Amino acid sequence: MSFITKYVPIPVLSFVITMLLRLGVRMTIFGPMMLLTVRGRKTGKPYTNAIDVHEYNGHRYLIATHGIGSWVHNLRASGEGTLSLGWRRQAFTAVELTSEEGGPIIKAVLGPLLASQGARGTALRQNFSLAADASLNDFIDAARSHPVFELTSLSKFS
Repeated sequence: MSFITKYVPIPVLSFVITMLLRLGVRMTIFGPMMLLTVRGRKTGKPYTNAIDVHEYNGHRYLIATHGIGSWVHNLRASGEGTLSLGWRRQAFTAVELTSEEGGPIIKAVLGPLLASQGARGTALRQNFSLAADASLNDFIDAARSHPVFELTSLSKFS
């Protein structure tokens, strides 16, 4: 448990982060944060979550750092969504990578954060149960429960 989450309940922290992103305040926790909106697989209603967007080798990725949640199921079902920050919006399509493709991305993007001290590194180590120097096979195994999506067909921000 980090210092902040020890004193601030997670739902309150999540609400504050979402409101700041809606106002256009740039934030970084594990990567640059944006709001992800995806249609629900059962209801068809749009659902919005704060999420980290990672760039690596000229490509953009969403990594399920907290495991397989509703947004993962919804993105798998719809294959598309919208990223937003303030008034700026960007539509995209997404392709889920295999764990063999996603593992190296997780290692490259989150490996340095896993090595860091402090709340970010601690949270990642708890979520992934990995050390920064873990083998590539360990990262491939982690990608099975922490899916990676490559964002394609990105529209220009409007």
